[in-house]
Amino acid sequence: MLDGMDEIGNEQDQAKIGRWISQQIRLYSDSAFIVTSRPFTDRKEIIKGITTFLEIRSINFKQAERFILSWYEHHEEMKSQGAKNKRDKAATVVKAHRKANELIVRIKRNPYLFQLTSTPLLLIMIITIYENGYELPKSRGALYKEICKVMIERRTVSEGTQKAIQLTADQTLLVLQGLAFELVMKERLLFSPGEQNIQNLVRKSLNECPGGEKISVEAFISYVVNDVGLLTLSDKVGFYEFNHRCIQEYLAASMIKNKRCEHLLIERILHAWWSETIRLYAAQSNATRIIEEAHKLATSETKSVVAFKLVYDCLAEAMQVDLQLRIRLENALDIHLNSDDPILRTKAAEVKIVQRFDRLVPVARNLEIDQTHVMACEYQ
Repeated sequence: MLDGMDEIGNEQDQAKIGRWISQQIRLYSDSAFIVTSRPFTDRKEIIKGITTFLEIRSINFKQAERFILSWYEHHEEMKSQGAKNKRDKAATVVKAHRKANELIVRIKRNPYLFQLTSTPLLLIMIITIYENGYELPKSRGALYKEICKVMIERRTVSEGTQKAIQLTADQTLLVLQGLAFELVMKERLLFSPGEQNIQNLVRKSLNECPGGEKISVEAFISYVVNDVGLLTLSDKVGFYEFNHRCIQEYLAASMIKNKRCEHLLIERILHAWWSETIRLYAAQSNATRIIEEAHKLATSETKSVVAFKLVYDCLAEAMQVDLQLRIRLENALDIHLNSDDPILRTKAAEVKIVQRFDRLVPVARNLEIDQTHVMACEYQ
Protein backbone atom coordinates (compact mmCIF):
# COMPACT_ATOMS: atom_id res chain seq x y z
CA MET A 1 0.00 0.00 0.00
CA LEU A 2 1.36 3.38 -1.05
CA ASP A 3 -0.19 6.14 1.05
CA GLY A 4 -0.40 9.88 0.30
CA MET A 5 0.24 10.24 -3.43
CA ASP A 6 -1.08 13.81 -3.28
CA GLU A 7 1.53 14.76 -0.67
CA ILE A 8 4.30 14.59 -3.27
CA GLY A 9 5.36 18.20 -3.67
CA ASN A 10 4.71 19.04 -7.32
CA GLU A 11 3.13 17.64 -10.48
CA GLN A 12 6.49 16.74 -12.07
CA ASP A 13 7.42 14.58 -9.08
CA GLN A 14 3.92 13.10 -9.00
CA ALA A 15 4.33 12.05 -12.64
CA LYS A 16 7.76 10.56 -11.89
CA ILE A 17 6.47 8.54 -8.94
CA GLY A 18 3.41 7.59 -10.99
CA ARG A 19 5.66 6.08 -13.68
CA TRP A 20 7.61 4.17 -11.02
CA ILE A 21 4.38 2.74 -9.53
CA SER A 22 3.19 1.76 -13.01
CA GLN A 23 6.49 -0.06 -13.54
CA GLN A 24 6.08 -1.97 -10.25
CA ILE A 25 2.55 -2.96 -11.22
CA ARG A 26 3.89 -4.45 -14.46
CA LEU A 27 6.81 -6.20 -12.75
CA TYR A 28 4.71 -7.68 -9.94
CA SER A 29 1.46 -8.30 -11.78
CA ASP A 30 0.33 -10.97 -9.29
CA SER A 31 0.44 -8.51 -6.40
CA ALA A 32 -2.36 -6.16 -5.32
CA PHE A 33 -1.41 -2.47 -5.28
CA ILE A 34 -3.34 0.11 -3.26
CA VAL A 35 -2.54 3.81 -3.77
CA THR A 36 -4.24 6.42 -1.56
CA SER A 37 -4.57 10.11 -2.33
CA ARG A 38 -6.71 13.17 -2.13
CA PRO A 39 -8.26 13.91 -5.54
CA PHE A 40 -5.69 15.54 -7.80
CA THR A 41 -5.18 16.17 -11.55
CA ASP A 42 -6.08 13.21 -13.77
CA ARG A 43 -5.14 10.19 -11.66
CA LYS A 44 -5.81 7.76 -14.52
CA GLU A 45 -3.07 9.47 -16.51
CA ILE A 46 -0.65 9.69 -13.57
CA ILE A 47 -0.64 5.93 -12.81
CA LYS A 48 -1.08 3.40 -15.59
CA GLY A 49 -2.26 -0.08 -14.68
CA ILE A 50 -4.71 0.76 -11.89
CA THR A 51 -8.08 -0.59 -12.92
CA THR A 52 -10.31 0.26 -9.95
CA PHE A 53 -10.84 3.71 -8.43
CA LEU A 54 -12.60 4.04 -5.08
CA GLU A 55 -13.59 7.17 -3.17
CA ILE A 56 -14.25 7.42 0.56
CA ARG A 57 -17.95 8.00 1.07
CA SER A 58 -19.12 10.84 3.26
CA ILE A 59 -20.90 9.75 6.41
CA ASN A 60 -24.65 10.35 6.57
CA PHE A 61 -26.29 12.18 9.44
CA LYS A 62 -27.50 8.98 11.09
CA GLN A 63 -23.86 7.87 11.31
CA ALA A 64 -22.87 11.34 12.54
CA GLU A 65 -25.51 11.15 15.29
CA ARG A 66 -24.22 7.73 16.35
CA PHE A 67 -20.65 9.06 16.44
CA ILE A 68 -21.62 12.11 18.54
CA LEU A 69 -23.47 9.90 21.01
CA SER A 70 -20.56 7.44 21.29
CA TRP A 71 -18.07 10.30 21.67
CA TYR A 72 -20.01 11.83 24.57
CA GLU A 73 -20.52 8.45 26.26
CA HIS A 74 -16.76 7.82 26.20
CA HIS A 75 -15.94 11.43 27.17
CA GLU A 76 -18.26 11.49 30.19
CA GLU A 77 -17.11 8.03 31.26
CA MET A 78 -13.48 9.21 31.26
CA LYS A 79 -14.41 12.33 33.26
CA SER A 80 -16.22 10.30 35.93
CA GLN A 81 -13.88 7.39 36.45
CA GLY A 82 -14.82 7.44 40.12
CA ALA A 83 -18.38 6.37 39.30
CA LYS A 84 -18.51 2.78 40.52
CA ASN A 85 -22.11 2.06 41.50
CA LYS A 86 -24.95 1.57 39.02
CA ARG A 87 -26.68 4.83 39.92
CA ASP A 88 -23.60 6.96 39.19
CA LYS A 89 -22.91 5.10 35.96
CA ALA A 90 -26.51 5.56 34.85
CA ALA A 91 -26.29 9.29 35.64
CA THR A 92 -23.15 9.50 33.49
CA VAL A 93 -24.95 7.90 30.53
CA VAL A 94 -27.94 10.25 30.93
CA LYS A 95 -25.63 13.28 30.99
CA ALA A 96 -23.78 12.06 27.87
CA HIS A 97 -27.03 11.55 25.96
CA ARG A 98 -28.35 14.97 27.00
CA LYS A 99 -25.23 16.78 25.81
CA ALA A 100 -25.09 14.76 22.58
CA ASN A 101 -28.72 15.51 21.78
CA GLU A 102 -28.24 19.23 22.47
CA LEU A 103 -25.41 19.33 19.93
CA ILE A 104 -27.38 17.30 17.37
CA VAL A 105 -30.31 19.75 17.60
CA ARG A 106 -27.98 22.73 17.09
CA ILE A 107 -26.40 21.11 14.03
CA LYS A 108 -29.80 20.37 12.50
CA ARG A 109 -30.81 24.03 12.84
CA ASN A 110 -27.78 25.17 10.84
CA PRO A 111 -27.81 23.85 7.21
CA TYR A 112 -24.16 24.75 6.58
CA LEU A 113 -22.97 23.15 9.80
CA PHE A 114 -25.14 20.13 8.99
CA GLN A 115 -23.31 19.74 5.68
CA LEU A 116 -19.90 19.84 7.44
CA THR A 117 -20.78 16.76 9.52
CA SER A 118 -20.35 14.54 6.45
CA THR A 119 -16.57 14.73 6.99
CA PRO A 120 -15.37 12.84 10.11
CA LEU A 121 -12.48 15.26 10.77
CA LEU A 122 -14.78 18.30 10.71
CA LEU A 123 -17.33 16.50 12.87
CA ILE A 124 -14.68 15.89 15.55
CA MET A 125 -13.72 19.58 15.37
CA ILE A 126 -17.37 20.63 15.79
CA ILE A 127 -17.72 18.42 18.87
CA THR A 128 -14.46 19.74 20.36
CA ILE A 129 -15.49 23.37 19.89
CA TYR A 130 -18.96 22.81 21.32
CA GLU A 131 -17.69 20.85 24.31
CA ASN A 132 -15.30 23.67 25.17
CA GLY A 133 -18.11 26.22 25.30
CA TYR A 134 -17.46 28.10 22.05
CA GLU A 135 -20.00 29.28 19.49
CA LEU A 136 -20.38 26.83 16.63
CA PRO A 137 -18.90 28.33 13.42
CA LYS A 138 -20.86 28.66 10.19
CA SER A 139 -18.05 28.05 7.69
CA ARG A 140 -15.11 25.71 7.18
CA GLY A 141 -12.54 28.49 7.58
CA ALA A 142 -14.18 29.68 10.79
CA LEU A 143 -14.21 26.09 12.03
CA TYR A 144 -10.43 25.72 11.59
CA LYS A 145 -9.89 29.09 13.24
CA GLU A 146 -11.93 28.08 16.28
CA ILE A 147 -10.32 24.65 16.61
CA CYS A 148 -6.84 26.22 16.62
CA LYS A 149 -7.93 28.71 19.25
CA VAL A 150 -9.61 26.04 21.38
CA MET A 151 -6.60 23.72 21.27
CA ILE A 152 -4.20 26.46 22.33
CA GLU A 153 -6.35 27.97 25.07
CA ARG A 154 -7.48 24.74 26.72
CA ARG A 155 -4.06 23.08 26.98
CA THR A 156 -1.83 23.67 30.00
CA VAL A 157 0.95 21.56 31.44
CA SER A 158 -1.33 20.54 34.31
CA GLU A 159 -4.44 21.92 35.94
CA GLY A 160 -3.73 24.88 38.21
CA THR A 161 -0.24 25.56 36.88
CA GLN A 162 1.04 28.12 34.41
CA LYS A 163 1.50 27.31 30.76
CA ALA A 164 4.95 26.11 29.81
CA ILE A 165 5.20 28.90 27.21
CA GLN A 166 4.12 32.40 28.17
CA LEU A 167 2.54 33.38 24.86
CA THR A 168 -1.05 34.36 24.17
CA ALA A 169 -3.17 32.21 21.85
CA ASP A 170 -2.86 34.88 19.13
CA GLN A 171 0.94 35.01 19.46
CA THR A 172 1.21 31.23 19.27
CA LEU A 173 -0.97 31.26 16.17
CA LEU A 174 1.22 33.90 14.51
CA VAL A 175 4.33 31.79 15.02
CA LEU A 176 2.54 28.71 13.66
CA GLN A 177 1.23 30.69 10.69
CA GLY A 178 4.78 31.59 9.76
CA LEU A 179 5.85 27.95 10.01
CA ALA A 180 2.85 26.75 7.96
CA PHE A 181 3.51 29.41 5.32
CA GLU A 182 7.13 28.29 4.97
CA LEU A 183 6.11 24.64 4.56
CA VAL A 184 3.36 25.38 2.04
CA MET A 185 5.67 27.58 -0.02
CA LYS A 186 8.13 24.69 -0.18
CA GLU A 187 5.22 22.25 -0.80
CA ARG A 188 6.24 20.22 2.22
CA LEU A 189 4.43 18.60 5.13
CA LEU A 190 7.39 17.45 7.27
CA PHE A 191 10.06 19.56 8.96
CA SER A 192 12.90 19.09 11.40
CA PRO A 193 13.54 21.67 14.16
CA GLY A 194 17.23 21.28 13.36
CA GLU A 195 16.87 22.71 9.84
CA GLN A 196 18.55 26.11 9.69
CA ASN A 197 15.72 27.83 7.82
CA ILE A 198 13.16 26.47 10.33
CA GLN A 199 15.34 27.58 13.24
CA ASN A 200 15.72 31.08 11.76
CA LEU A 201 12.02 31.40 10.92
CA VAL A 202 10.66 30.32 14.31
CA ARG A 203 13.38 32.25 16.14
CA LYS A 204 12.45 35.47 14.31
CA SER A 205 8.73 34.97 14.99
CA LEU A 206 9.34 34.32 18.69
CA ASN A 207 11.60 37.37 19.00
CA GLU A 208 8.80 39.57 17.66
CA CYS A 209 6.53 38.51 20.55
CA PRO A 210 7.12 40.29 23.90
CA GLY A 211 9.05 37.82 26.07
CA GLY A 212 9.40 35.41 23.17
CA GLU A 213 13.15 36.00 22.96
CA LYS A 214 13.48 33.92 26.15
CA ILE A 215 11.83 30.87 24.53
CA SER A 216 13.98 28.42 22.59
CA VAL A 217 12.77 27.03 19.27
CA GLU A 218 12.94 23.51 20.68
CA ALA A 219 10.87 24.49 23.75
CA PHE A 220 8.21 26.13 21.58
CA ILE A 221 7.86 23.12 19.28
CA SER A 222 7.77 20.77 22.27
CA TYR A 223 4.98 22.91 23.78
CA VAL A 224 2.89 22.84 20.57
CA VAL A 225 3.39 19.06 20.25
CA ASN A 226 2.84 18.01 23.87
CA ASP A 227 0.50 20.65 25.31
CA VAL A 228 -1.35 22.15 22.34
CA GLY A 229 -1.52 19.26 19.91
CA LEU A 230 -1.40 21.21 16.64
CA LEU A 231 1.97 19.65 15.78
CA THR A 232 2.78 15.97 16.01
CA LEU A 233 5.76 13.67 15.61
CA SER A 234 6.03 12.21 12.13
CA ASP A 235 6.66 8.55 11.35
CA LYS A 236 9.97 9.77 9.95
CA VAL A 237 12.43 9.91 12.84
CA GLY A 238 13.36 13.45 13.88
CA PHE A 239 10.61 15.13 11.85
CA TYR A 240 7.37 16.85 12.80
CA GLU A 241 4.18 17.85 10.97
CA PHE A 242 0.88 19.60 11.64
CA ASN A 243 -1.76 17.32 13.13
CA HIS A 244 -3.67 17.51 9.86
CA ARG A 245 -2.79 18.94 6.49
CA CYS A 246 -5.91 21.13 6.46
CA ILE A 247 -4.67 22.91 9.61
CA GLN A 248 -1.35 23.70 7.89
CA GLU A 249 -3.22 24.98 4.84
CA TYR A 250 -5.58 27.13 6.93
CA LEU A 251 -2.71 28.72 8.88
CA ALA A 252 -0.73 29.35 5.68
CA ALA A 253 -3.79 30.96 4.07
CA SER A 254 -4.16 33.21 7.12
CA MET A 255 -0.53 34.30 6.83
CA ILE A 256 -0.95 35.03 3.12
CA LYS A 257 -3.94 37.21 3.97
CA ASN A 258 -2.00 39.03 6.70
CA LYS A 259 0.99 39.59 4.40
CA ARG A 260 -1.29 40.62 1.49
CA CYS A 261 0.42 38.15 -0.82
CA GLU A 262 -2.58 37.08 -2.91
CA HIS A 263 -0.35 37.06 -6.01
CA LEU A 264 1.40 33.95 -4.64
CA LEU A 265 -1.89 32.09 -4.86
CA ILE A 266 -2.80 33.41 -8.30
CA GLU A 267 0.55 32.20 -9.63
CA ARG A 268 -0.28 28.69 -8.37
CA ILE A 269 -3.93 28.27 -9.43
CA LEU A 270 -3.05 25.41 -11.78
CA HIS A 271 -1.17 23.51 -9.05
CA ALA A 272 -3.66 21.11 -7.44
CA TRP A 273 -1.41 20.91 -4.33
CA TRP A 274 -2.40 24.54 -3.59
CA SER A 275 -6.16 24.24 -4.14
CA GLU A 276 -7.13 23.84 -0.47
CA THR A 277 -4.92 26.73 0.62
CA ILE A 278 -6.53 28.95 -2.03
CA ARG A 279 -10.02 27.93 -0.92
CA LEU A 280 -9.21 28.63 2.73
CA TYR A 281 -7.80 32.02 1.74
CA ALA A 282 -11.02 32.78 -0.14
CA ALA A 283 -13.04 31.82 2.95
CA GLN A 284 -11.50 34.71 4.90
CA SER A 285 -11.00 37.29 2.13
CA ASN A 286 -12.43 39.05 -0.92
CA ALA A 287 -11.80 36.36 -3.55
CA THR A 288 -12.85 38.36 -6.63
CA ARG A 289 -9.44 38.52 -8.27
CA ILE A 290 -8.54 34.87 -7.64
CA ILE A 291 -11.88 33.70 -9.04
CA GLU A 292 -11.48 35.89 -12.14
CA GLU A 293 -7.99 34.52 -12.84
CA ALA A 294 -9.08 30.92 -12.21
CA HIS A 295 -12.03 31.31 -14.59
CA LYS A 296 -9.74 32.61 -17.34
CA LEU A 297 -7.59 29.48 -16.99
CA ALA A 298 -10.64 27.20 -16.80
CA THR A 299 -12.05 28.49 -20.09
CA SER A 300 -8.81 29.05 -21.99
CA GLU A 301 -7.27 26.53 -24.37
CA THR A 302 -5.89 24.53 -21.42
CA LYS A 303 -9.43 24.02 -20.00
CA SER A 304 -7.88 23.30 -16.63
CA VAL A 305 -10.07 20.99 -14.53
CA VAL A 306 -8.25 22.17 -11.40
CA ALA A 307 -9.04 25.82 -12.19
CA PHE A 308 -12.68 25.10 -13.09
CA LYS A 309 -13.34 23.34 -9.79
CA LEU A 310 -11.52 26.10 -7.90
CA VAL A 311 -13.74 28.81 -9.43
CA TYR A 312 -16.95 27.39 -8.01
CA ASP A 313 -15.41 26.13 -4.76
CA CYS A 314 -14.18 29.67 -4.03
CA LEU A 315 -17.45 31.20 -5.20
CA ALA A 316 -19.31 29.06 -2.66
CA GLU A 317 -16.91 29.64 0.25
CA ALA A 318 -15.58 33.18 -0.26
CA MET A 319 -16.14 35.79 2.41
CA GLN A 320 -16.68 38.41 -0.31
CA VAL A 321 -17.04 38.34 -4.11
CA ASP A 322 -18.01 41.10 -6.53
CA LEU A 323 -21.77 40.78 -7.16
CA GLN A 324 -21.54 41.19 -10.95
CA LEU A 325 -18.85 38.50 -11.12
CA ARG A 326 -20.98 36.12 -9.06
CA ILE A 327 -23.99 36.63 -11.36
CA ARG A 328 -21.85 36.22 -14.49
CA LEU A 329 -20.29 32.97 -13.27
CA GLU A 330 -23.60 31.50 -12.13
CA ASN A 331 -25.00 32.23 -15.61
CA ALA A 332 -21.84 30.83 -17.22
CA LEU A 333 -22.34 27.57 -15.35
CA ASP A 334 -25.69 27.09 -17.06
CA ILE A 335 -24.05 27.80 -20.43
CA HIS A 336 -21.30 25.24 -19.75
CA LEU A 337 -23.96 22.61 -19.01
CA ASN A 338 -24.99 22.83 -22.68
CA SER A 339 -21.48 23.22 -24.07
CA ASP A 340 -20.24 21.11 -26.96
CA ASP A 341 -17.01 20.67 -25.01
CA PRO A 342 -17.35 17.42 -22.97
CA ILE A 343 -14.83 18.57 -20.34
CA LEU A 344 -16.66 21.81 -19.57
CA ARG A 345 -20.03 20.04 -19.67
CA THR A 346 -18.93 17.30 -17.25
CA LYS A 347 -17.28 19.67 -14.77
CA ALA A 348 -20.31 21.99 -14.82
CA ALA A 349 -22.59 19.02 -14.04
CA GLU A 350 -20.34 17.99 -11.15
CA VAL A 351 -20.51 21.51 -9.72
CA LYS A 352 -24.32 21.42 -9.94
CA ILE A 353 -24.44 18.15 -8.01
CA VAL A 354 -22.16 19.51 -5.28
CA GLN A 355 -24.34 22.62 -5.01
CA ARG A 356 -27.38 20.37 -4.58
CA PHE A 357 -25.73 18.49 -1.71
CA ASP A 358 -24.95 21.83 -0.05
CA ARG A 359 -28.65 22.75 -0.11
CA LEU A 360 -29.88 19.54 1.51
CA VAL A 361 -31.61 20.08 4.85
CA PRO A 362 -32.82 17.41 7.29
CA VAL A 363 -36.59 16.93 7.49
CA ALA A 364 -36.57 13.65 9.45
CA ARG A 365 -34.10 11.37 11.18
CA ASN A 366 -33.00 9.66 7.97
CA LEU A 367 -34.34 12.05 5.35
CA GLU A 368 -32.83 15.14 3.72
CA ILE A 369 -34.42 17.20 0.96
CA ASP A 370 -33.62 19.78 -1.69
CA GLN A 371 -36.60 21.62 -3.17
CA THR A 372 -35.12 22.42 -6.61
CA HIS A 373 -35.64 20.33 -9.75
CA VAL A 374 -33.09 17.67 -10.69
CA MET A 375 -31.49 18.48 -14.05
CA ALA A 376 -30.89 16.01 -16.90
CA CYS A 377 -27.13 16.55 -16.68
CA GLU A 378 -27.15 15.32 -13.07
CA TYR A 379 -28.68 12.00 -14.17
CA GLN A 380 -26.17 11.67 -16.99
